[in-house]
Amino acid sequence: MITWPSRPILFLWPIALAAASGCTSTSEPATGDLRLDLHHRDPRVRAQAAFRTAEAGREDLAEDLIACLEDRDDSVRFIAGIALKRLTGRDFGYLSYTDPRIRSEAAARWRAWLREERGGVAAQPSVAARGSGGPAP
Repeated sequence: MITWPSRPILFLWPIALAAASGCTSTSEPATGDLRLDLHHRDPRVRAQAAFRTAEAGREDLAEDLIACLEDRDDSVRFIAGIALKRLTGRDFGYLSYTDPRIRSEAAARWRAWLREERGGVAAQPSVAARGSGGPAP
């Protein structure tokens, strides 16, 4: 015979679902400007902006996406890597989950490539794109 959970447990389901879907956020909303949102305080906004950047084909934001490769948040790094690969067809061996030193080396390869593509204009990492907590550990 199947029994239903007790009343206290049923009461917790809506809270668990809200937390899992991010509905409990009290952060600032996205600005709607992809460049600004790639540097937003909230990592969810940065991740969404990285996704939207690739969807929109915004190659002009490649430098901002490269900065996101060293973000403190795993999901931002993951989506930024996918976005760059989708925009350029390259990945330079970047893996979002590896050691920070290895990620940094891959990001440096991205910067060198972008510098060549732009005719020598350097792409530098942006502290703002890493979130309010500074560089990744």
